[in-house]
Amino acid sequence: MQKIETGSDYPCPCRRDARLVPIALTEALGCDKCSNVYVIINDRMSIEQVSGMPGVKRVLGWNGKSWQSVNRKYSLKRSIILISVIILWSLLIWIMAQLFPGQWAILACILAIVCFPMVIDLLSR
Repeated sequence: MQKIETGSDYPCPCRRDARLVPIALTEALGCDKCSNVYVIINDRMSIEQVSGMPGVKRVLGWNGKSWQSVNRKYSLKRSIILISVIILWSLLIWIMAQLFPGQWAILACILAIVCFPMVIDLLSR
């Protein structure tokens, strides 16, 4: 991947006939034909789309000819940790169900299920 310069001319990733132009006083590029806005990140090595669907971050790198998607690589260590957390969380729910029978078990299970996405999100950062 090549370094992205705000003064250089780049095609818009969404269209072949559109160009990315610098937005004044920012480290951002905007398309001259559509409403897409991209922020330069990672020491000027990639851009991230800030307009579009909320929660979906599209990160692209410039190879000199076209934009390529920059995906986060997951290591084996990270995968093992994630699987371990899922197993331990399931074990925790089972233990709570055994220790607190009845309505408390239902409450503990609901609390564990609600908190689980937050734990996964913290681990994936």
